[in-house]
Amino acid sequence: MHIENARDQNLPKRVLQQIPAPIMAVDADLTVLYVNDDVCVDRELHRGIVGRKCYDVLGNPHCRTSDCGMQRALQDRETTRQRTEIDIRGESRPIEHTCAPILDEEGNLVGGDTPSAVPVSL
Repeated sequence: MHIENARDQNLPKRVLQQIPAPIMAVDADLTVLYVNDDVCVDRELHRGIVGRKCYDVLGNPHCRTSDCGMQRALQDRETTRQRTEIDIRGESRPIEHTCAPILDEEGNLVGGDTPSAVPVSL
């Protein structure tokens, strides 16, 4: 890595945007803080996701239940992995997703992320 790139504060965001898998980060109240381009079917949807609750965006049957992977990751402070379905423009699509807690430097919970959510066939 060139030294100029190491000082580029936008580099982490550009790296996350270019990962070819959906990535979403939420705060401890499940408010979406960040999504990369792969989360959205089209880039215009991006603007409407950040700032909303993840359960209002995903249309996942596990949302707002004890089966919610993100809620379990935040509560247990452990990575979860599960298969579920999400609603994309009225069409249910099966996915496997991983949710992980995000901790600050002192180990306090600050939120969670979905570092991968991949389509699967049933």
